Amino acid sequence: MSFQYQYQTGHEKKTKFTCLTEGYHGETIGVLSVGSVDLYAKIYKPMLMDTIHMQAPDCYRCPCEKCRDSCNVECFEHAEKAFAEYADEIRVIIVEPLLQGSAGMRIYPAIYLKKLCLLCDMYNAILIADEIATGFGRTGKMFAFDHAGVSPDIMCISKRMTGGYIPMAITITTDKIYEAFYADY
Repeated sequence: MSFQYQYQTGHEKKTKFTCLTEGYHGETIGVLSVGSVDLYAKIYKPMLMDTIHMQAPDCYRCPCEKCRDSCNVECFEHAEKAFAEYADEIRVIIVEPLLQGSAGMRIYPAIYLKKLCLLCDMYNAILIADEIATGFGRTGKMFAFDHAGVSPDIMCISKRMTGGYIPMAITITTDKIYEAFYADY
């Protein structure tokens, strides 16, 4: 959806998907490409898309020697450098908001999401929130992104919608993305 959106809005050169290191978004070929957990992706490497992997925040082993509750996410410089280096190519970034579950429950501050949202706006990139594991109150708010006071362009939700009774997933977009599929560009 994000690929087609960028294409339909005249950004054909934006071809790269971006993710955080240690990210996990599922086990289909597409999402394995935007994940960084080799345990799941190793055997599929020849089939995966070439993606940009940005250094994820790691508050437990903070390279800046800060505390999660009081830092200004100095580690965000990794995202800024990646976006600056690949400015013309970055089409989308997908994140697990507030925590990376398969990375060992790495929790990071909400200000990282706020800064990421601003960075995506600056570089005309789509921000996808993978709220599969964090949505529906699991972080104290309806969605993890609510802690940052900003909204992603696309949000993927699942799991708790049916309480595990039946499999069901929904992809939610902004009006801007929705309307692009009906516009004549």
